[in-house]
Amino acid sequence: MKKRNNRLAIKTVSIFFVFLLIITACGPREPQASINMVALKGPTSMGLSKLLKDQKEGKSKSLSSYTIVDSPDQAVTALVNGEADLATVPSNVAALLYQKLNGDVQVLHINTLGVLYILDPQGRVKSLEDLKGKTLYASGKGASPEYVLSYLLDEKGIDRKSVKIEWEQDHTQALQALAKDPDALALLPQPFVTVAQTKMKNLKVALDLTKEWDKVQEGKNPTSALVMGVTLARKSFVDKNKALIDRYLEEAHESLNYVVNHPQEAARIIGEDLGIMKAPIAEKALPYCNLVYIDGQEMKDKLGGFLSVLFKENPKSLGGQIPGEDFYYFAK
Repeated sequence: MKKRNNRLAIKTVSIFFVFLLIITACGPREPQASINMVALKGPTSMGLSKLLKDQKEGKSKSLSSYTIVDSPDQAVTALVNGEADLATVPSNVAALLYQKLNGDVQVLHINTLGVLYILDPQGRVKSLEDLKGKTLYASGKGASPEYVLSYLLDEKGIDRKSVKIEWEQDHTQALQALAKDPDALALLPQPFVTVAQTKMKNLKVALDLTKEWDKVQEGKNPTSALVMGVTLARKSFVDKNKALIDRYLEEAHESLNYVVNHPQEAARIIGEDLGIMKAPIAEKALPYCNLVYIDGQEMKDKLGGFLSVLFKENPKSLGGQIPGEDFYYFAK
């Protein structure tokens, strides 16, 4: 009788655990446990390099995978197709995606401020006013470089026509044109500036357009910033995974602090572990890439102001409309 009762008890317990398994399997699905990221090669991913390395070593508590791509189009495609949950992209591309996906995009944080610099082989340029009467070789017509420069000239009361701007197809061609015309100037981004200085030893950084932008913000409230790169996600993903997103933000902030405070080791990660660019170039370029972590209200003020400038220059650069309030993510 005792053995029979034991068998009955064991059978009852077994049935109970099977029932629990069925309930668990059929119950509501848990939010996604990790994030797939696509990172754009260059400054927008350099501040995240420590986090990407941690993921590679199984140490990240938010990322399950990442892919580094060469162009914004590749990052956009991965996000739109659902191959990635998060992406690092230029700020205007984020605004375009917001329109394309009917608001199903949120910016999580700013990762890069301005990376644009005026280069002068002769060392004559000390201010924006010194651009008058000069020839400037640049690339990026119809994009942020053109709009940023135009805005700064207008804010300083400088006639745009007083600067002869020759728009080249890419950064390399702009540098080649400058090499043939030593009396001219060039507008180039980091880290290409650092690469260019290895080829033209007399090439000097005359103006940092991020600092020039900050100067013209004095007295304005709120102040904007020259925002070149952001990290964004599909809003539908964020809504289902807020705790995971907040965990990512903590790790992204920690990564940025590590990169800023350990540039030599960060350059090694960027070059050897991630292949974003060669480590020696990365180490020289890091101090000038304006890598940041900015979220919350400050992100909204700085990015919103910058997008307003782009919209004024060319509404099509943002898809014809400035993103709404839901474009910005606020952690709890």
